[in-house]
Amino acid sequence: MFSIIIPVFDPLDKLVGANAIQNMLEKLLRLKGEYEVIFVNNNNVEKCHHLSEYLRSTVILYPHKIKLIEPNENLGTSRGFNAGLYLADLSARYFVFMSTDAEIVDVDMLSKIHHTMINNPKIAISHPISVFEDNNEYNYSDSYSARCYLKLSKNDNGGDLSEQEKSSILNSMGKNRTVTTPLASFPLTFAVIKRVLVDEVGTFDEGVEKGCHENNDLAYRAMLHGYNVARINDVFINHRRKIFRDLTTDSCTRTKRPHADAIIQSTDWWSNKWGKPYDELYAKLRFGTVSYLFLPYFKTKHLASRCAIILEKLRSQQ
Repeated sequence: MFSIIIPVFDPLDKLVGANAIQNMLEKLLRLKGEYEVIFVNNNNVEKCHHLSEYLRSTVILYPHKIKLIEPNENLGTSRGFNAGLYLADLSARYFVFMSTDAEIVDVDMLSKIHHTMINNPKIAISHPISVFEDNNEYNYSDSYSARCYLKLSKNDNGGDLSEQEKSSILNSMGKNRTVTTPLASFPLTFAVIKRVLVDEVGTFDEGVEKGCHENNDLAYRAMLHGYNVARINDVFINHRRKIFRDLTTDSCTRTKRPHADAIIQSTDWWSNKWGKPYDELYAKLRFGTVSYLFLPYFKTKHLASRCAIILEKLRSQQ
């Protein structure tokens, strides 16, 4: 059984009016297999009453399928997902972190994921192929890369795949019954986490207040315990990133670097916890002493990252 946990953040209370959250749930409920859906309402209930009322109505309509948590504040990624775990069915063998901008395209995806993970005991975290992810190794092709998304985000029109594109990608994926592993990390569009991993190493570290780096932290802890992270190549998720970003951010926020405050906080948290950037730690774990050949690259990249964080802090103080 899968427990699909969905933290929902809708500060402008636009998702219901745009029919975006309804469309997402409609596609989700078409999934075949055993699963439950746990919504975490990361909003002030009074200020976001349309969404809150809608989520409550779904529990009434699907009492044996949907659960709801209303902390009445934004718990962020880590605390939001962890809160959902407390309501997860005890029979669940897989926990799924699903973002609201993930669209189910393949109704048979759960059986494919289960087949892959049960036959690969070392895989503890997996993710389908997607589009417009920051990490391009999870994208279907260069045509749907992070760079293409940046161009797309400047366009006020469109921002979603056509039905023909989705069908074409899904058909292409169905012929590729392979797994790409090990990978350094995973995006949080639709991340599948084995219960055994949570039992052994815990779930997301709540030191990350809103978001960023929590996925790297969990991936790294999984690898330290001998597990792998994988991309499942016969499963596809449509990442409706631009549409949901436009609905949940105002025009002023949209022009700034996304999640600037979260990036600053989580970067400081990572540095205090692990001491070194993740790519350097991952390289050492995977390649051993050979990774020292890349030390100049890591140092340069780390310096550039720190400079970017300092600039963000200066901008936030203005």
